[in-house]
Amino acid sequence: MYAEGSPQVDPEIFRLGIPILGICYGCQLMAQYLGGEVTAAGKDTAREYGKTQTWFDTDCRLFRGLPEQSITWMSHGDYMAKVPESFRLVAHSDACPTVGICDEARGFYGVQFHPEVNHTEYGRAMLRNFLYEVCGATGEWTMGDFMRKSIADIRAKVGDGKVLLALSGSEMVKAANAIGLPVASEVFADRGYRADGSLVPRGAPGAMIEDEDTAIARVLQMAAQGTVQADDGSTVTLQADSVCVHGDGPKALAFVQKISAALLAAGTAVAAF
Repeated sequence: MYAEGSPQVDPEIFRLGIPILGICYGCQLMAQYLGGEVTAAGKDTAREYGKTQTWFDTDCRLFRGLPEQSITWMSHGDYMAKVPESFRLVAHSDACPTVGICDEARGFYGVQFHPEVNHTEYGRAMLRNFLYEVCGATGEWTMGDFMRKSIADIRAKVGDGKVLLALSGSEMVKAANAIGLPVASEVFADRGYRADGSLVPRGAPGAMIEDEDTAIARVLQMAAQGTVQADDGSTVTLQADSVCVHGDGPKALAFVQKISAALLAAGTAVAAF
């Protein structure tokens, strides 16, 4: 990390007032930037690679509730020859005396090993301690929360009178309905469906419906009955508010006109939303 051109970090991050966990190179960067010293380890001293017996100070919140001794995964040729003044040593191995450091007043933690790999016996628990004990995370966040927030942000930007267009049966539709955002469920005229309502991936057999008459018949079924046949022969239930046709083909416009005419002939109204 001390070589010219080596990856560095903006030192402003240490003044943001947020918890920081430095892992391996990140630990060394933290030490170097905050007044410590990182140097090359001697051939038979602090250089480590592989599974390593490591000792921990379990008064440190990062290691709280864990055994005082366990296996970690090491992979480093440099080490912290000097620890920053505000930090205390909280882990060591037979070869390296500075395996773990912390400044708990500022929420700064650094480990020379890799808690994110399975070879570190209690690595997952250490990361959990950092998230929940140090950062104060609650573990209640889900992808649904992300979806709802994203849609709420979109709604705030586009205002009233706009409609979100999303794949029928998708999480996007569910999230929009949950927060009262106007949403139209989209079906595909020329794409195959799987039994779970998702589209058959491009390149897989049945991904594209090449025959126009077959595609139109499927659209009419989706519009009238709210169902479509999946690639495994099962019946998928869906909501058809809008029909998507891929516009990159030479006959796309004519195809859309045929679909529109067939829907009108079947008594299905076609209008803007």
